[in-house]
Amino acid sequence: MKHLSVRQLLVTFILRTGYFPFTWKTSKTLMLLKPQILPHPIASYHPIQLTFTLRKSLETTFVKRLHQQYNLLTLYQASFRPFFCVDDQLLRLTNAISNHFNTLDPSCIVLLDLEKAFDNVWHTTLLWKLQHFRLPITVIRCVLNF
Repeated sequence: MKHLSVRQLLVTFILRTGYFPFTWKTSKTLMLLKPQILPHPIASYHPIQLTFTLRKSLETTFVKRLHQQYNLLTLYQASFRPFFCVDDQLLRLTNAISNHFNTLDPSCIVLLDLEKAFDNVWHTTLLWKLQHFRLPITVIRCVLNF
């Protein structure tokens, strides 16, 4: 019989029940003044979120398990994946531009700024997409609960 760590047991419990403890959703915000900036406008401060330590550990395990079990990421997704970074995407973009330039093929690039994108997620659509991936209802509840 395989022995699971406390963290693995907690993630398993959360995934099976769809319940994410309320106290783990709270955080304390510290506003640190950016160096060499006047302290008057709010933009002069850098917010730091202090969260429950076990929550961060569980988030990492939860995301890893979702990726392993359900393969939700596209081939070119770099964030939230080990051994991938922004540099990979920049190299991919540079290669594509070079290839099109060398072959004289017409090309176009569209850049989107998705700052604060998660804050503006339409939750109904997110729910539909999670169901479309055929995730278990407890996993969907856990994501929406989080």
